[in-house]
Amino acid sequence: MNFDDLQQQWKDEPSDNVQIPSEIDVLKKAITPIDFVRSSMKRDFLIQTFLRILILFVPVFFDFTDSLKTIFYTLYFTILFFVIYYYYKFYTFYKNSYNLNYNSRKNLSWFYYELKLNIELLKACSFIDLLLTGILGVTIGWFIRTEKQHNTHNILNLLDGVNPLFINIGLAIFAFLMFLHAEKLPNISYGKYLKNIKTVLDELDEL
Repeated sequence: MNFDDLQQQWKDEPSDNVQIPSEIDVLKKAITPIDFVRSSMKRDFLIQTFLRILILFVPVFFDFTDSLKTIFYTLYFTILFFVIYYYYKFYTFYKNSYNLNYNSRKNLSWFYYELKLNIELLKACSFIDLLLTGILGVTIGWFIRTEKQHNTHNILNLLDGVNPLFINIGLAIFAFLMFLHAEKLPNISYGKYLKNIKTVLDELDEL
């Protein structure tokens, strides 16, 4: 069989079997990760809101004195002031994500970069939260030690007699774990979905 025969045979082959993925087909792959992101955002928002409300009652649970309550609530609302900014950005992104139809590369790109930005905002918020919470803990500890507060109903009195070295080691370990939480958790919660969406965008570039 010569070249002309091969060329003619190729022309005679039915073209129905040749399927080129359309942009819409590729975009459909992003719907599932987007839904998972929204679900995770809603879950995280509810968990964080519940924890913030729960922390609000710590002075009552631990029987703080009036002066200690004043210090606690001052620092607590300072922390909340910074956290609310992220919550606002978080909620705005969540709501706006429902206003777009992800049948175009432009809208999908918007979601990708907004998610990427919100992951970084979440990390920044977590670090600020960690820093201010550490300041809160040190301030309360210093205040209790200064006033030599002794109350049988105060759970902090369980630390009486404990070697300060063990307390410092425990605090250092706790701070390290909180650092990992702030740095790694956003990537664990949203990183894989961000990669999935980026893969879809790369596929669209190849069409």
